[in-house]
Amino acid sequence: MYRYFLYGVTAWLAAYIAFFYISLNKPSNVSKWVHDAYTKKTLIASATPSPRIVISAGSSTLFGIDSSAISQAFNLPVVNYSVNAGLMLPVILHKTKQILREGDILIMPLEYDMYLYNGNPNEQMIDFVTSYEPHILPTLTLKEQFYIFWQTTLKSIITKQTQEIQTPQGLYGAHNIDNRGDQINTAKADQAKEFYKELQDTKPYEYNNIYKGDELSYRYLREFAAYCKQNNIKLILTPCPLLTKPQYKEERFFADVPQKLRAMGFTYIGSPYDYMYSIDFFFNTDYHLNDEARKNHTQKLIKELLPIFFGNEVLTSSNFRRR
Repeated sequence: MYRYFLYGVTAWLAAYIAFFYISLNKPSNVSKWVHDAYTKKTLIASATPSPRIVISAGSSTLFGIDSSAISQAFNLPVVNYSVNAGLMLPVILHKTKQILREGDILIMPLEYDMYLYNGNPNEQMIDFVTSYEPHILPTLTLKEQFYIFWQTTLKSIITKQTQEIQTPQGLYGAHNIDNRGDQINTAKADQAKEFYKELQDTKPYEYNNIYKGDELSYRYLREFAAYCKQNNIKLILTPCPLLTKPQYKEERFFADVPQKLRAMGFTYIGSPYDYMYSIDFFFNTDYHLNDEARKNHTQKLIKELLPIFFGNEVLTSSNFRRR
């Protein structure tokens, strides 16, 4: 009896593995907007001459950066390569690496979830990797690969085989991205009532309770920093915009992360507390600035970057020039 049970489990597992591999690279509506956004931004990046500034993170930077203002400030072309923080750190680093060139200046205002990544992929990361970028799988740890396989449901596999792929029509997607990679149509006048209600209902993140300081994210960042150094890419980390909450001022997480990164040798400019804003600065989530706030936030970032660009670190680089 036990033997037949083992046969049954083995047969089920073999069938599931087969279904999983059949589903790889099969498009999904869940990640269609992400795929389309990256496709457009990759074309923008390939057409943007060097030397240039690349800005890469999640949607807080998709919504939060005025690339035109940064380009004017430093007289360099700018590519906003940011899409969705839900993809998690290893995927964003992998995607960014694909478009980087020697001599690029890379600014990464990573969302705070990135620093908490410890090898547990979420639904968005799983769907995007399996549906559009399965070549990323071998670059991940065995733990991550196992979780992606184990957490891919039979329902999602069947859905991808039977669904009709839709062209994104809402707020998110390539149709709402300009020729530098910035999100458009996010003025206060464009803010729907339900967006503001969503902001009012936002709860504080519990980053402080989750953070340990030895997350897998730091290994990924060290490896990525080594890649940047090897390829003469200047890597600059900086805070992302976030809807302020009173308890954030008392939480060690927001002070510890910059301190740890600087101790590891990263260039990290600014303080997370200075990039926390009131509800009127945001469009639809606690990470997404509206267009008016985007301009103010970008000017603050430019001021933080000035000593980096016009100090010894970048100005003396043969890849930087005033035009």
